[in-house]
Amino acid sequence: MHSATQLVKVPNVKVEFSDSQLRVVCAGEHKWLERVHMYLDADDSAQVGDMSWAAFHAQSDEHNDHELPISALMPLLRYNSNTASMMKHTLQVIQKAVSYLHASQVPVIFYDQPLYALAKQVQWHWPEMFGEAMFVIMMGGLHVEMATLRMIGHWLDGSGWVQCLVASGLTTSGIADSFIHASSVKRTRYAHSVSAAALFVCLKRAYNHFCEHSDTQEQKSFEEWRTGCENESVQFKYWSTVLDLELLVLSFVRSIRTRDFELYTDTLQMIACTMVLCS
Repeated sequence: MHSATQLVKVPNVKVEFSDSQLRVVCAGEHKWLERVHMYLDADDSAQVGDMSWAAFHAQSDEHNDHELPISALMPLLRYNSNTASMMKHTLQVIQKAVSYLHASQVPVIFYDQPLYALAKQVQWHWPEMFGEAMFVIMMGGLHVEMATLRMIGHWLDGSGWVQCLVASGLTTSGIADSFIHASSVKRTRYAHSVSAAALFVCLKRAYNHFCEHSDTQEQKSFEEWRTGCENESVQFKYWSTVLDLELLVLSFVRSIRTRDFELYTDTLQMIACTMVLCS
């Protein structure tokens, strides 16, 4: 098995990434952030509504009817699936089933993380049978989100983010430490949504302060001011990147909940790029 592993040839992939592309993909989350900022700075406390990320999008996102997909129940496996031979067998069975339903359709298969890693090795070992032109092998949505949350946790580890969560009263020390490794997806997602809102509010208040203390000729748009601050301060760039990463994972989750395929593919591409750059 060791010698076989050495023969794996991973295809070359061209990775392109820019902050502007990332912010375009996450533009939908800025509507929620603007609402949070508006509510927090409102003089009338009676105007403050539900500021949570999930509630905002549940009320504002459009709900469209979609055509029901063709589904089929495959037989359960009698043997362990975590072997190369069984993985090859399942790929061949799925290929035959999909070909029967739709001859020109390339099978798209989702796996949990351990089986995904094995399936990719099988794909790279036998490209003539299971190459990337014949199968699209992906991790399931939950495992993509978990991997992204762990990436953000790795980025934030040692930054003081955990201490800020504890000092704010949002959670306890033990639970806050678990957010670094995304032990609980629901809790970690909530912590990052709160952090994203706090970072954006601080960002907008700093921008408003800049506008109040600068001449009319020196006025800049919010994005121009943000880019300039990122170029001047490493710390500003760091926390600005944290905000972008947190909005990225929230956009990915929203794409699944709303069945927005275009947003789903865009966020996946950005997640792949950021994981390569942050690794």
